Amino acid sequence: MLPLALFVSLALAGDPTALRVEAEAVTLARTSEYAAGAASAEDVYRWSVRWLDAERRSPAALAAHLARMLALAELARTRVQTGVARAVEGHEAAWYVAEARIWTAG
Repeated sequence: MLPLALFVSLALAGDPTALRVEAEAVTLARTSEYAAGAASAEDVYRWSVRWLDAERRSPAALAAHLARMLALAELARTRVQTGVARAVEGHEAAWYVAEARIWTAG
């Protein structure tokens, strides 16, 4: 990831590539943290939406976000089934998938 000062200066300069790179890095980090029980599904979702927004919601970006939410839902299902996550996380992930499908279809 970029050093915070550099990221802020690039963001303030309106560099969309810097925003996308950072959103991607944080999304991947949050996904790993979620798998280890150190982050929430909501953390992964929020950063995935930021990544999507940084890509300007292009059709390819929408499809990629949907794929990330499907993977998150599968991870949530596994975590709920093994008892390391609360059942509500499965419902949250299902909502993220439904929303992503609506955005992709829209």
